[in-house]
Amino acid sequence: MANSKRLEGEHSKSCVKLQAVAKGVVVRRQARIASHYMHALARLQVTVRVSPINSHELTLKFAIVSSTSPVLVTST
Repeated sequence: MANSKRLEGEHSKSCVKLQAVAKGVVVRRQARIASHYMHALARLQVTVRVSPINSHELTLKFAIVSSTSPVLVTST
């Protein structure tokens, strides 16, 4: 009986550790995405300051391709 309870306790600890690892993965992914967006915004600000253009042209050049990967699209 005591051996069974000890195994249940070890199983519980293992589950908690696994949940912590999974949570860490999610948090790191969110941080990476936030950093990516901040970098894209900084690039956009540099573009605006270096070459003054009107806001309509800027809207056409900057497009967010997907929810996780903003891309600066250059028109030819």
